[in-house]
Amino acid sequence: MKQRGFTVIELLVVIVVMAILLVLAVVNVRSTQVQARDDERHADTSNISTVLESFYSTTHGSQWRGTYPGTTDLSDTYVKQYLSNNLGQGSQHAPNVDTDDPSSITVATNATQTTNGVTPQPTISTYVYQPLTSTNTLCSAYAAAAGCTKYNIFYKLERPTDECPAPDNICVIRSKHQ
Repeated sequence: MKQRGFTVIELLVVIVVMAILLVLAVVNVRSTQVQARDDERHADTSNISTVLESFYSTTHGSQWRGTYPGTTDLSDTYVKQYLSNNLGQGSQHAPNVDTDDPSSITVATNATQTTNGVTPQPTISTYVYQPLTSTNTLCSAYAAAAGCTKYNIFYKLERPTDECPAPDNICVIRSKHQ
């Protein structure tokens, strides 16, 4: 009489095949998560750019029209309120950053407009805003001689792309007035 059942070899082959499929599924899920976070970073910085362009062209009943916020202006109550009202909570925080933390938007401390020269360097949890005058100097406030007439927003991706190549994976969005 022949016994029915699986041999140890057959069971091992099935377990190995299932393990390989599981590893492939986990790798695919992680890759998709990285892509989603990178897409969110790009969408956030595009949204920030849109709000800054709106700030530039909107009459605020003051001297702000035709200028972007400078490095010190981001702490101004009016500017903070404007950005907060128009950005919403999501764009002020990079993916995987606790929304109870301060905004992920930091201010550049130099006027170097290259992705590897700007300081501080953006990280996957911070975006760097660099307001500039028409002479390409760092703009500290809207009242500066030439005003803040352009900006760069730097952000870092987890995976390199054509627009944000390795080794640093840093992208830049420039103002429309450059």
